[in-house]
Amino acid sequence: DNEVRMLVSSTESVLRGSDPVLSLLDKRVRDIFKSACTFVQPNIETLGKAVAPLSMRTGIQNTGAKASDPADFNSQKIQFVNALSQKSTKLGFNVAVNDLVETTYDAFKVIEHCMKVHEHDVLIPIANDADRSDASS
Repeated sequence: DNEVRMLVSSTESVLRGSDPVLSLLDKRVRDIFKSACTFVQPNIETLGKAVAPLSMRTGIQNTGAKASDPADFNSQKIQFVNALSQKSTKLGFNVAVNDLVETTYDAFKVIEHCMKVHEHDVLIPIANDADRSDASS
């Protein structure tokens, strides 16, 4: 009887969103997705030193490279996976780190694509309108 009451109480707190463990888990998952969606690939300015292209670092030439060089894509993904794996592990997601990083990388790519597609038609006009309204205030 006591176990049933505890189970009902725990279930009710989860459904109401007042369970502290679930709240902590939710906060940590949101934090990881926020980091994923705001990920900026390190470059010369952010690293403070020159970064050689992947082909120079590995000694492997990529013959027939296209405009969007796969070496750059892999390098970006590797950097993303490393950064988010560290953050996920630090937040206690050791068991599910691979699945979590893959999912956050998919979210990152979707947002990056939307930013590229809608930058000139949507985002820049919104930013310009915000600048004009701030200047008139």
